[in-house]
Amino acid sequence: ALFNAATDTKTDVYVTFNNWVVTGVNGGQLFVSDGTNGFIVYQKDHGFVVGNVLSGTVSCSLVLYNGSAELTGLTSQTEGLEVNTGGSVDIADVPLADLTGVNTGALVSYKNLTCNVTTTTSGDNTYTNYDLTDGTTIIRAHSSLYDFTVTPDFEDGKQYNVTGVFVLNNQAKRILPRSVEDIEEVKDDRAAAEIAFNPETLTITQGDTEYTTPEFLNPNEIALEEISFTSSNANIADWDDSGLVLGSEIGTATITATFKGNTTYKPATATLVVTVN
Repeated sequence: ALFNAATDTKTDVYVTFNNWVVTGVNGGQLFVSDGTNGFIVYQKDHGFVVGNVLSGTVSCSLVLYNGSAELTGLTSQTEGLEVNTGGSVDIADVPLADLTGVNTGALVSYKNLTCNVTTTTSGDNTYTNYDLTDGTTIIRAHSSLYDFTVTPDFEDGKQYNVTGVFVLNNQAKRILPRSVEDIEEVKDDRAAAEIAFNPETLTITQGDTEYTTPEFLNPNEIALEEISFTSSNANIADWDDSGLVLGSEIGTATITATFKGNTTYKPATATLVVTVN
């Protein structure tokens, strides 16, 4: 109801809190949640700390700011507000794709997110961005509550389990880790598949009857049903159960063996480049 009442115009309102918890504090800005829904409070010298529990009915101002509900004029000393300590909230059970501004302030957690590190420049300043994705939805890790940019806890291409406070900022999803414990790198302890072609390159003159026969090396005896073979041009060269198959055209073709991985071995690819003169 609080989120739905917010508009682009700041409005004086009475808000009733029912044991809402402060989940994060960033200077004059703090995040408050009932566990799933939440909002931002922006007020200098507000006096709140993480874990404060808010109850009571108070007068303050409400506005829709960057897609999230924001309250101003609220401090720990506001008349009618009862502030207790020791509060906590559970992880909000909201799929990453379904997060909206109403969830700002909620504590969220997602697993196996792949990190994409990029840099942007604005004027004389350069910023590093840590975008995390589950393959469909992107959420940006932001260092407002914990400065993970000093010794970067995120590396490009690696996977992470991440917990933090959610905030919607101009339709962009952000997750604010609260400490180093909120960022866990996903370790892949599976063994290497070790598939390979030998040799990896082969040059043949059309009409030759003898040439080096390439082998497909599969030392871990991964079932061939789990490995796919594709050719960039099957009219030049391809691969089937019998091995290398030559076509009728001259040119170069790349044969790729792709293994998507299983519970024992990591994903892997191997390539054979065949040139027919």
